This record gives sequence, structure tokens and C-alpha cells, in this order.
Amino acid sequence: MSDPAKGSVETFIVEEDDWANRLVDPFRRHFLESLRKLPVDTARRFPPPKRGRIPFGHELRVARRFLAGESTLFDPSAFSRLYHSFASAPERAYYRAFVLNELLTSEEWSGLIGVSELDGWIEHGLLRESDSRLRSRFSLYSIGDITLIADPDTSNLLRRVLVGQDSFMMAEFMRARDIGRVPRYLDVGPGSGVILLTVSPHSDECVGIDINERAVAISRLNAELNQIPCTVHLDDAIENGTRYGRFDLITWNTPFVFLPEDCKDTHYDGYGGAMGMEIPLKFIGVLPELLAEGGTAYMAVAAPIMKTGENLLEPELERIASDTGLRIVENVSQFYWHNLYRDFHEQHGIRKFEHSFLELSLGPGGLERRNAPLATRLSDVARGIAFSIRK
Repeated sequence: MSDPAKGSVETFIVEEDDWANRLVDPFRRHFLESLRKLPVDTARRFPPPKRGRIPFGHELRVARRFLAGESTLFDPSAFSRLYHSFASAPERAYYRAFVLNELLTSEEWSGLIGVSELDGWIEHGLLRESDSRLRSRFSLYSIGDITLIADPDTSNLLRRVLVGQDSFMMAEFMRARDIGRVPRYLDVGPGSGVILLTVSPHSDECVGIDINERAVAISRLNAELNQIPCTVHLDDAIENGTRYGRFDLITWNTPFVFLPEDCKDTHYDGYGGAMGMEIPLKFIGVLPELLAEGGTAYMAVAAPIMKTGENLLEPELERIASDTGLRIVENVSQFYWHNLYRDFHEQHGIRKFEHSFLELSLGPGGLERRNAPLATRLSDVARGIAFSIRK
């Protein structure tokens, strides 16, 4: 495997009988049309349960989204069972089938998608049989105005295209921006296409660049599903982004997780290089060559906060702002902890990570910090205490 940090396009290993490869015309067109008719948005307001995480968190955020009918699919809740008690039978069925990817009987699948569709899905390998029941080989999510197909968490793919909480949060962050209308828009590393398709209605020309050939295929599929015209290229934006010209708007939910070196070939979508900052900082360095005059870039990043209280990212951002003339606004989102890599992070002197959305534009260089709302900061304090107790 090549190293994404070095700018190489990856070669990805998938299942021999990959469900995505079965979607060819004319079945592909028929399949996507059938998905557009499914009321999958009815199941999006029910949060998943917390498993092995800090026992409480942003419950007010979950409650707000639930009451508004918005998606909570990526924000685990300690009260998940309570929320699901309000679900109707059809909502539970769609959640089990397309979010949890549970095994359902043929009768249950027929009730969801119809008998004729069921036969077609089986014929084209979109459902896998086990113990006389059937499981979907893909997940289906409703987020805002878009519907997304992605690999399920239960997938056996070495390289998967998932929709994660960080991607959802950035899509939500972008929906709250006053973007207006832009001529050219670039999304780097679109993955499933969640940010790409959320923002693309604001642009005249929509372009995606991803080093993962599977992500390119899935994001193209989702653009087709949502009938949004986008061009997605298999390429490396850090090394070769300038070949596509300059852009008025750029987004990237960057790989920002600090992981052991041996994880880079299995966690390519999260592996951010040294201290989780290497890849984001490399991309910021080439932004002046990618941004059009008056353009803006938005990036999701994470700052390691050391046991001394030092924020490792901000001095680097100040240096780049001075060297390149970029104006950088740091919109702090929340703190987070990785329980799975707790010992690894402690060995490097890291206490926690601060997640932020950067807003970068050409002009007088400088760094401006905007803290998270007070309620989020209080929640983060409580979550930090819980994390330290659970050691």
C-alpha cells in the first residue's frame, strides 16, 4: 500500500463479489429510482446507543435534532432506547434494515421494498442470506435533503466507505454557513459524498477529488441517486490539485486522527499523520495555489492538547498564516477522547483533542479563535471527568 501522506493514489482491495460492482445499467437506474421512493427519512431521527463510550455527552444536541425531525444517526445517546420507543413499526423496520443492517425475513423485506424489488435485489447480490434471512450489503442514510448509500459497519471490506459523525457534523456546519452562490466548488476526500452533495447546490460547478477509488465510485453513485451533477476525480489534491484550476469554495473533512503508524493502511480515512496534524497542515500549505481570489476553504481538524495544557496546532496555524498570508478562523467544535488509543496518546503526553472547523481565506494573515458555545464547553468538562474516571 502507498502512503496517503505522500500524495499517492491508493489501490484498494475489496470483496471479490462487491455489491457496488453489481450496480450496472439498466438495473442501476431502476435501483436508484426505487431508493428515491423509499421513506428512509422517517428513521433518521433515532440515535444509536452508546457502546463503550463516555456514558453521557451531547444529549441536548440529540434531543434538539430528534424533536426537529433531523438526523441523529451519528450521535450516540445514552437514552437511545427511550427515543426508539417512539418509533412506529415501519420506522423500526427501516432502521433495522438500513442502519443496523440486521437480518430480516423475506416477508419483512417484501414489506419494506416490495416483492418485485426484493427479487431484483437478491438477483443482483444486494442482499446476503444467512439462516434463511437476508441482510442488506449496504447502509442507507437520510441527512438533510440528501440520501446516502455507504458500506455498513458490518462490512468485510478491507477498505470501506462509511458515513461518520465527523462528516455529518461538518455537513451540518456547512449548512449553517451563509455560502451564497459560488462559481466553482471543490470537496477533497468526499468519501460517501455527504459534504460534497450538501454544499454542491450552492455552486455552478461541483468537483470532488479522492485518493480512494472506492470512495470515488460511491460518491458518484450518491450524486446520481440525489440527481446532483458533480464530477469526482481519482487523484491526490495535495500533490495534483492545481491541475483542476482554482476554486471559490473548498471543503475537506481531513484525516485528523493521531493513530499508531501501523494503522495508516487500515484507517486511511482517519490517519492524519504525525500527531494527527501532518496531512491537514500539508493541505493548508497548498491552499494559496487552489483558492480563487475572494475564495474560502473550510477544513475539519483536531488539535492535540498536551498534559501541560499546550495546544500543538495553533502555533502551526499562526506560522502558516504568517508565511502564506492566509486568514484563518478557528471555530472550535468540541473536545474528544479516543478510549481505544488512550495508552498510545498518553505515551505521547496528550490529554485530549480539540476538534475545530477552520475557515481559511486569502488576505492579511492571522489566526482568530472562536470558542465553542458555553453549553458545549460545560458538557466537555463533564465528559472529561467521566473519561478520567473510566480508566
